[in-house]
Amino acid sequence: MPRSRMNGIDIAVILSEIKSLVEKLYVDSIYLMDKILVLKLRGGGVSRELVVDIDRAIYLTAFEKVKPIKPHQFVMFLRKYLSGLKVSKVSQRGLEKIVEVSFEGGRGKYTLVIELFGNGNLVFLDENRVVKAILRRVSSKTRTIKPGSTYQYPPTLEDPREAGIEKLMNIKKTGSKNLQFALSKATGLPSPYSEEVITRAGFTPTLSVHELDAGSIEKIYDELRAFLNEIFERSIKPVVYMDEKGLLVDFSPIPLTIYRSLKAKFYGSFAEAVDAYFSELYEHEKNLEEERKLKAEAEKYRIALDQQMGALSRLLGEAKTYRSIGMLLMNKLHSLQAAFFTFKELAQSRGFEEAEDAFRRELAQEGLNVVNIEMDGRFVELDGFGVCFKLDTELSVAENASRFFTLAKEAEEKAKRIREAMDTVGRQVEAGKEECLRVKRSGAWYEYFRYTFTGDGFLIVGGKDASTNELLLNKYMEPEDVVFHADYIGSPFVLLKTNGREPTPEAIWEASVITACYSRAWSDGLANLDVFYVKPDQVSKSPPSGEYIKSGGFMIRGDRNYVRKIPLKLCIGVKMEEDGIIVLPCSEENAKKLFDVYVSIRPGNVDKRRLAEKIVEKLKRRLGKVLKRIELSIDCIYRLIPGSGGVLED
Repeated sequence: MPRSRMNGIDIAVILSEIKSLVEKLYVDSIYLMDKILVLKLRGGGVSRELVVDIDRAIYLTAFEKVKPIKPHQFVMFLRKYLSGLKVSKVSQRGLEKIVEVSFEGGRGKYTLVIELFGNGNLVFLDENRVVKAILRRVSSKTRTIKPGSTYQYPPTLEDPREAGIEKLMNIKKTGSKNLQFALSKATGLPSPYSEEVITRAGFTPTLSVHELDAGSIEKIYDELRAFLNEIFERSIKPVVYMDEKGLLVDFSPIPLTIYRSLKAKFYGSFAEAVDAYFSELYEHEKNLEEERKLKAEAEKYRIALDQQMGALSRLLGEAKTYRSIGMLLMNKLHSLQAAFFTFKELAQSRGFEEAEDAFRRELAQEGLNVVNIEMDGRFVELDGFGVCFKLDTELSVAENASRFFTLAKEAEEKAKRIREAMDTVGRQVEAGKEECLRVKRSGAWYEYFRYTFTGDGFLIVGGKDASTNELLLNKYMEPEDVVFHADYIGSPFVLLKTNGREPTPEAIWEASVITACYSRAWSDGLANLDVFYVKPDQVSKSPPSGEYIKSGGFMIRGDRNYVRKIPLKLCIGVKMEEDGIIVLPCSEENAKKLFDVYVSIRPGNVDKRRLAEKIVEKLKRRLGKVLKRIELSIDCIYRLIPGSGGVLED
C-alpha cells in the first residue's frame, strides 16, 4: 500500500518551499470537500490553491479540485472572517504535524491551526488564541478544545534535530524490542526515515535493540545527523517511488536507500512532487473504491443469478410435472371418467365406504393408487406413473387435465420471464468481469499544465495561471517552439512544441483555440477572440527601463502573427485505447478527427460542477454504445472546463 500521510519532516520541507509563495497573498475563497480544505489565494496577479487534506497532507496544487455546490457550515464561518484577509505567516510547531496559518486585515488577526495527526482537525482562533470555531470538538485527558476555550497544544513530541548521543544511548530503555520503533520513540524520527537511517548505518530495522553495543549506537547517531543535514542543510532532490507496475509506493525530499530497487521519478521541488503524488493517490483510492463497489455489485448479481437459477429449475420441473399429469389424464380419459361416474353412483346408493373400495379397485387396474379422499369424495389424491396429483371430482377428467395444462403453461411463462431476467443479470455479471478502462496518466511533465495534441502529432501546452505561465516559459520553452497569447488581459501563455518541425496550419489553429478558450474572455462571455503567436526569442522577462512586469507576465517584442476571430467553443474528446482512455480539450475540427466521442461547450452560466456532471453523463452515454465499462471521473472533466462554467451544446 502506498504511504498516505505526510510526516513532520515532510511538512517542514514543504513549508520551507511554499511559505514565500503564500505569505502576503489574500484569501479569495475557501472550500471543503469531504476532508479536504482548499484555501484559494490571490495577489500580485497570482492565484494559488493551498490544499489541506485534514489528516494527511498540506501542499500547493496545480490540479484543480471539484468545488462543492453547497458550502460546509464550517467553511461559511471561515469565509465570513477570512475573505479578503492577508496570509501573514505560515509556521509549524517543531517537527510535529501541526501547522498554523495566520491572517491579518481590517477585520482583525486570526489563526487557523491545522492538526494533521490522528483523524485531523481544523481550529480557528482569534488574536488571543481563543477558539472561535472548530471542525470537531476535542476532549481528552490532556486537553479540551471547544468554542470559547483557549487553544491548547497536545503534548510535545520529540524533535529528531535536537536528539543527542545521550538520548540514543538510552534507546534500550524505550521498551521497544524493534530497532526502528525504538529509534522513532527515542528521537521522534518518523517512518520511513527511521528505517532509512538504520539501513544506512548497516543494520536491519527489525533488529532487537538489545543486540546493539555503544559503537553500533554511535554509528546510528552519525547516520541520523547526516540524514537530517542532507534534508535541512543541502539541496534536496525530491522523488516519488513506484513499483514495477507503476503504482505509487512513497515520496521523499531526498533519494532513499531502502527504495533503490523501485522506479524513481524526480521533481524540481518537493511541493511539485507531493502535489503529483497525492493527486495520483486520490485517483488510485477512487479506483480502489470503485473496484470494491463493482465487486460488491457483481456479488449481488451472482447471488441473484443463483436464486434465479434455482427458481428456473423449480418452475421447469413443475411445468414438466403438470404437463405429464395432463397427458396422463387425457390418455386415461374414458376409464377415469367411468370410474368417477361409478364412484358417485355407489356413494349415493350403497354408501361412501363401499364406493371408496370399488373406486380404489377400479383405479388400481389403471395403475393408480388412491392416496387420500377429502371432503366426502370431492377431492381425490392419486399416485402413479411417477407423479402424485389431486383431482376435483366435481369436474370432468378433461377439465382436470385442462387445469394441469394451464398450470404447466403458467410455470413455463414464469420460467421464460426468469430466463430473460437471467440474461440481463448474466450480462451484468459478465460486464463486471471486464477490465475497467480509466483515464491514462503517463507522468509526463506536460500533465502538470493544460495540454492537448493535434492530429498531426504536435504537443500543445498552456499555463493555468500566472505561476504556471512563468514556470512553463522559464523551464520548458525551447528555441524552436511557437508561443501563443490572446489579445486580451487574462490570457494563458501556450507553447506549440515543434521539435524542429514546421508548424502546420492545423497546429496553429489548434493552439489558437486552446489559447482563446482558456483566457478570461471565456468567463467574460465573449463569442470570439483574436490570438497572436511569436517566436521564443521575442518573449522577455526584462521590461523597459522604469516599467514593471508582475508575476506571470512577459514582454513581447517585434512583430506578431495574428489569428483573427477564434470562436470560443471548446470540445472535450475521449479516445479509447487498449490500456485506458485519453481525455483532452480540443477544437471541433480536431475532435472529429481524433476522438471516438466528444462534447462541445461554450461560454455560459451553468455552474462548473453541474456542467462537469452533465458532460460526464453525456460522454458515458455515448461511450456506452462502444464500450461497456469505463471510469470517467467528474474531477477529470472539471479541470478541462474553462473559467467558472459554460453551456453544453446539443
